[in-house]
Amino acid sequence: MLICYYSRTGNTEKMARALGEGASEVTEVTLVAADQAEVSHFKGEALILLGCPALGSEEVDHEYLLPLLHQLGGEISEKEFFLFGSYDWGSGTFMRIWKSDLEFRGAKVLGTHITRTEPSTDELEELREKGRLLAEGKLPRE
Repeated sequence: MLICYYSRTGNTEKMARALGEGASEVTEVTLVAADQAEVSHFKGEALILLGCPALGSEEVDHEYLLPLLHQLGGEISEKEFFLFGSYDWGSGTFMRIWKSDLEFRGAKVLGTHITRTEPSTDELEELREKGRLLAEGKLPRE
């Protein structure tokens, strides 16, 4: 399982690590920051967890994450995704747009998780559980 994330303040990285901790109880996990990721990380992965905070005006990272997804081209329809991220001042609209964009391109989005500002201890525990359920293929669809 691949977990690829972009984090500015560390909140999304905390979420990524919690998901990875849960998933690693079941399967091998590769955790990679988006600025270190390459398309080769995505090859051969059926399930990809992507994390990003809301940037600018409720936008997903255009410098690292979106270019990687565009490089996947048609292969994106062969992948399953779980999206996660954080936001502060907005409403979290970026997540709905991101999910819709991936689904429009043929990807299967299993679910999303969004938090306002820093994830709480309880929320990190919930993410660990979601990571484990995702790895087991048992996360209920949204």
